[in-house]
Order: sequence, then structure tokens, then C-alpha cells
Amino acid sequence: MPPEGPDSPHVNDLPPDVPDPALVTDVAAVTEGPDPVELDEINARDEPDDPDAPDGPDAARGPHLPDRWPALVFLVLGVAVAWYSYQQAARTGATVWAPQTIFAFLLNVIPSVAAVLLPGALLLRHPDAIRRARTLLFGTLLLAAVPFLRLVEDSLQGLFTTLTPAPDDLGYVPLALLYNVLQALVALFAVLYLVLGLSQTRHWASSRGARADGFVILAVGVVTAGAMFYTTTQTDLSGIAMNPMLWIYFGSSTVVGLLTILTWAYLGMTLTRGAMSGEEPGAAWFVAAIGSCLIVMTFAIGAWSSFLRPTDESLQSVIFWTHGILYSLGYLGLLAGFALGLPSLDPVEWDDEDAEAADAENDGGDEAEDEDEGAEDEGAEAAA
Repeated sequence: MPPEGPDSPHVNDLPPDVPDPALVTDVAAVTEGPDPVELDEINARDEPDDPDAPDGPDAARGPHLPDRWPALVFLVLGVAVAWYSYQQAARTGATVWAPQTIFAFLLNVIPSVAAVLLPGALLLRHPDAIRRARTLLFGTLLLAAVPFLRLVEDSLQGLFTTLTPAPDDLGYVPLALLYNVLQALVALFAVLYLVLGLSQTRHWASSRGARADGFVILAVGVVTAGAMFYTTTQTDLSGIAMNPMLWIYFGSSTVVGLLTILTWAYLGMTLTRGAMSGEEPGAAWFVAAIGSCLIVMTFAIGAWSSFLRPTDESLQSVIFWTHGILYSLGYLGLLAGFALGLPSLDPVEWDDEDAEAADAENDGGDEAEDEDEGAEDEGAEAAA
């Protein structure tokens, strides 16, 4: 019989269960040759670079809208507040829009719109703030609610009068007075939660210079609150038939107003210390600190004008416009700070050199004091 090789016609007559010898030879060359192909390397090339990347259709997902939709919601709410404020101004008789009235309207509406946009700016830069900065987010939401409480106040007056009619000797509706105190309390707790939330997100201790500047801002708030309290005690109430309800309203509104001044000063102190101590992003902390300090200045201007009671109309006009401009710029500064990424929620990787430098900066004053005290003790012992 002639030998059967690759060209033999009997090779193709093999049963279907028997593999082709040529294919068997090729597979053996691949799997048993001197340079085998490693399956681990093949699998490694097929794996994604990020082991935490999601599988399935979301694996290659880029920037998308759903993570940013809360910012659009607050943008729409801000436009709604501006439009409703315009409608209220038109109903009060400001139908002829001169440059002065337009400027006054903008100064009145900018703080409200900026407050409504604060949560949107925070969620725009930090979509995960609901998990990582809940306290701060809650504070911005409370501050955003204040303009809506003020806008619906006129619409609720009829309901307040129906539920709690004004007594014969009282020209004010009791429920309306309670609603005013509620607005002030919401604004007060909003600023408190902002301070607490920003303090929780800080990474670096305050330097000596930052602590000193922060105390200066807080001292301005304390002096302003003291001036407002003194002015309030000098208010002439002889023409008002005061009763227990009015006294409660007068006292509670005064206390809440004084605490509001102090909390804004505390917010300015916190932001200033963060900006001067290297918190990131630096521009965001710096702009927000300027905005909060401008708002504290408006309280100081109001306390000064109430204390001195200027009678010159020109001076009163200057005080009015200065107060409005600084107040609007203050809220714009806060909004710009959150829009720039305030605060950084990324963890900080400590370096030994950075830690030693921070300790030296924070403890340098204490060490210098200890050295001075030691030198005094040695001098006293030498003299003895």
C-alpha cells in the first residue's frame, strides 16, 4: 500500500469524529511550542483600565445630563422668583420703568435669585453632595426657601385674617406676626447650617493670621448686634397699644434679628479662615468670604444709620443705595463661591513635610511664648 500523507486521497476519508492531523499539528505547535500564548495576558488586555468601572451599557458613559438636572430645576426656580417679583413690583405702581427704578428692582431681586440658585450651584459642582455634604446642602435649601416665603406672604394675608382675625385693640393679625418670625427663623437656621456644613468640609487648621482676621470679623458682628440692641431699646412704643402678644412678637423678632447678625458674622469668619488657611478651591473660598463680609457690612451700615438717625436726605440716599449694592454683591459673592466649587469634597493626602510645616505654623506662636517664659524664668533665677 502506498503511504498515506497529506496528499493521500484517504486522508479525507477519516470519520467525522477524528480531527484532521494537520490541524492537530498546528494546535500542538501553538500550545506546546517554545513561546506559548499566555491566556492571562489575553484576558488582561480585554479587561477595562478601571476595575471599578461599571459593566454593560454604562461602561463607556461620558458626561451626561441626569447628574446635573437639579441645577436646571433651581435655575428655573430662580427665573420664576425674578418673574414673580417683577409682577409684584408692577402691581405696586412701578409701571413706568426709569433707569433708577430698574436699578432699584435689580438690587431688590438679585439677593433672592442668588439665594435660590445656591443649592443648584452646589449640586452642579458636587452632584454627590446629598451623600457627602448633607448639612451644607440643607443649609442652602433653607436659604433658597426664604425668598418663596416672602413672595407668598401677600397671598396668605387673607387666610391669616380669616383664621386669626385682628383684635379690636390690635392692628396686626396674630398669624401674620407668627409668619414673620418663621421667616426670620428659617433664614437664621439656614446660615447656621451653612457655617456647620463648611466647617465639616474643611481640611486644614486655621493659621494664626487667619484666626486673628476671623475674630476681627466676628467682633464687627458683635458690635453691630450691640448697636442694634441699643437702638431697639430706644424705640418709642408710646403710640402703640402694646399687649402680651405684641410684646412677645417684639421680643422674639429682636432676639432673632440679633442672632442673625451674629451668625452672618460667624459665617464670614469661617469663610475667611478657610480662604487664608489654604482650603481648596482657593478662589471659591476667597470670593465667598468677600461676599459674606459685604453682607456683614450691610448690617453694620444699618445699625449705624439707626443709631445716628441722619436727617440729611442726600446722606440717607447714599446709605440706601450703598446698603442695597453691598447686599446684592454679597449674595453674588456667595453664589460665585459655590459656582467655583466651594467646598472641596476630595480627601487630602497628607505629606510628612506638609504636616510638619502646618504644625510649625500653628504652634510657632506657642513655642515662642514658651521660650520667652523660659528666658524670664532663667533671668529671675540669675537675679536671685
